[in-house]
Amino acid sequence: MYLTSDGRQSQRVSRPVDSVLIIDDEEDLLDMLKAVVSTLGYEVTTASDVDTAEGILTRRGTRAFQCVLTDYKMPGRNGLELLRWLKHFDADLAIIVNTGYASHEDVSAMIREGAADILKKPVQMDILRQALTHAVKQTRVSRRRASAEKAVLQVGVVQSYMLRITGIRDIPWVGFYSRPVHQAGGDFVSSFPREGGGELLIMADVAGHNLDAAYISAFFHGAVHGMARAGLSSQSMVNEINRFLLSKWNDRDLGDSADQAPEASVCALFIEVDGTRETMVCHNNGLPTPVLTLPEARTSFIGMGNCPLGLYDDPETCVTRIDGAKGASLLCYSDGLEDFARAQRISPLALACRLHFASDAERDEILAEADDDVMVMRLCMADCGEDAFFPILADSYPGDTYQQIDAVEDGWARSIQYAIPDILDEKLYSILLTAREAVINATLHGCGGDPEKAADFHVHYSPKLKLLRIMARDPGQGYDDDFLTAAEPDMEKERHSGLVLIRNFPDRVWTERRNATVFAEFSLI
Repeated sequence: MYLTSDGRQSQRVSRPVDSVLIIDDEEDLLDMLKAVVSTLGYEVTTASDVDTAEGILTRRGTRAFQCVLTDYKMPGRNGLELLRWLKHFDADLAIIVNTGYASHEDVSAMIREGAADILKKPVQMDILRQALTHAVKQTRVSRRRASAEKAVLQVGVVQSYMLRITGIRDIPWVGFYSRPVHQAGGDFVSSFPREGGGELLIMADVAGHNLDAAYISAFFHGAVHGMARAGLSSQSMVNEINRFLLSKWNDRDLGDSADQAPEASVCALFIEVDGTRETMVCHNNGLPTPVLTLPEARTSFIGMGNCPLGLYDDPETCVTRIDGAKGASLLCYSDGLEDFARAQRISPLALACRLHFASDAERDEILAEADDDVMVMRLCMADCGEDAFFPILADSYPGDTYQQIDAVEDGWARSIQYAIPDILDEKLYSILLTAREAVINATLHGCGGDPEKAADFHVHYSPKLKLLRIMARDPGQGYDDDFLTAAEPDMEKERHSGLVLIRNFPDRVWTERRNATVFAEFSLI
């Protein structure tokens, strides 16, 4: 904030000649300083007291000056009072205090209030030159930074408006959260109604985390909006974006400024949802693989992301059709979420779960240390109610994993505690012990310890029902034994202790495929 010539706040462009305002109550010293500073190449304005200086700054505007050089002790108000007054109106304008009488407490106060430098009278010309050079540079850098921050805010406003007019927040069956590292970022999500009552949802992430990425993101957001309104198919939009990036943006001739002009690539996921919300078609270029969870808490990864747009002539879009999706949910997120989860040493699904059910304030606190934009979206298909299960873990382990089960179990513990921060220690212990034995059984016996084979392990959570469900599934043939599920099993038959733990710790256990797939459920109430 700063003053203009009529006393109002404004943002005029600074003058091309560096100007210095000098304040001192000693007339001879003021004349000498004016002469010296003028010889150093500055335009100089003088004042004999604080009130006069404030009047000049008010009339001409603080942006008319690149530095203020003021005496400390003067009749009436002193230099510290001027410093405080000036910082209120233009915190970017550097001020140098020139004093011969200031105490240690006075100097400390001036430093706390943001003085660019403190000189001791009589000041040597070389020291004065260095102080002025540093102060003027500080003013320029601060004003450029403020201008850049304003530009980021303006782009952020444009992005927010684009999100608002594309209606992503107006779809009750879509949950969406986005947190840019700065006020504006390279991520965006849009939605567009399609013929027949369907919906097209687009999630995109422009490479880079700076202002350039924000501008490019805003441009592509508008381009996608226009193509979607024109009725282009998802694959046609993918091809058009890829063609523009290759033939127009990344191949442009910018002369000497080419090194400063970033090339652009876009990771994009197009999701076509039919009017009944029972069929989805995903077109993925570069974003992490979406995660499909069926109502009975069965999770699978849908296709592969392949490469982003803007790198190759053939974008090699991964197209996946999902039929019979009634009651299912589709979880999509950006690589920024994956990176942050990796830094926390937890599953990306656990982080997505925590963010999905947290308040906006909690989300911002959770991601305060994130280095990249984070974006997560969950589509709940028809009849996907609040009691639906949310995936926390969905991993596959080679057959020799039982040999490193302690390290694997540590990762489970971190992910479950992160996703469900209020889980009781004794309940977590029961879950981990059951999971440990189930995965040992699946890898050691179901896979035969063969690293070429793999067992699946999933964890799902329903916040409304307060239920946590685990599943261990191996590729083996299974075995005939009803010990885990029978009300009164044959206790005379010899069995390993792991099966006893799996039977006794959960609230409910059931199996499929002759015990090759084991489910265990825990009530967290």
